[in-house]
Amino acid sequence: MSAWVNPSSLPGTNATVLAEDGQHSSAFFLFYNPASKCWNFAVSPTDTPTATLPCVIAPDQAATNTWTHLVGVYDAVAMTESLYVNGKFINLVRNVSSFAATGPLTIGRQRWRDADAGFLPGKISDAQAWNYALTPTQVSALYQRIN
Repeated sequence: MSAWVNPSSLPGTNATVLAEDGQHSSAFFLFYNPASKCWNFAVSPTDTPTATLPCVIAPDQAATNTWTHLVGVYDAVAMTESLYVNGKFINLVRNVSSFAATGPLTIGRQRWRDADAGFLPGKISDAQAWNYALTPTQVSALYQRIN
């Protein structure tokens, strides 16, 4: 999943750019985390209200009133999740699995503990999702195409 995001503020709670809903929680989250003050990508292994989410965390703090390109890649075969910020590979987490979410792809919010949550203040543009894992070359091309 990928999107350009321009937050107008950085709230004290998670602020979601993109997510895919399950019944109780989202399966994938591309979001701002106030604890780290950074962009994160997480994949949920189960559709439960108390699932533990392995996260990839960007090293640099998120900025307001600035367009940033985010890409979260989940590779079900390799069992990895990766985060890219402005075309740059950040890191990956191994041994990750996800439940098969059947809900919609959501923009600007997530599903968490049986409720809609994590609303993002600001602008989101060019949101996209794929049913396969993007390669680093594809991620770079996405960033270059619009940047």
